[in-house]
Amino acid sequence: MGKKSLGRGLDDISNMCLSPRKDKKNFEGNADHGFAVNRTSSDNTEPPCAIEENLIVRRNIAYPNTSNSQQHILKSFSKHLEENYRIKRIELGKTDRMSRPGMKKCIEEKITIFIHGGADDGTHN
Repeated sequence: MGKKSLGRGLDDISNMCLSPRKDKKNFEGNADHGFAVNRTSSDNTEPPCAIEENLIVRRNIAYPNTSNSQQHILKSFSKHLEENYRIKRIELGKTDRMSRPGMKKCIEEKITIFIHGGADDGTHN
């Protein structure tokens, strides 16, 4: 049994897409040229610019609801503060349930502590 061909090879495809070719217009079809930039001079140097790359990593740390989960959260919180993480917001919750004959009462308190105002001063990484 012979080897099956999948059509054009990787080299052919990369030559079509990446190489400057005289017949490249054949492959462009009806492409949108809204972002096309025509060179205004014969200068082939790149314009001076600064590039800043940002990578945001978000972690969710969940602990099982056990009798000592709050101690685990406090230990994790302390560890992250020691590693120079900064506090943006702290959310606290408290629930008090009172029960008397003929009357049940539930008081739920939520406290959010956060930094108000201006942007980050850049002192923390």
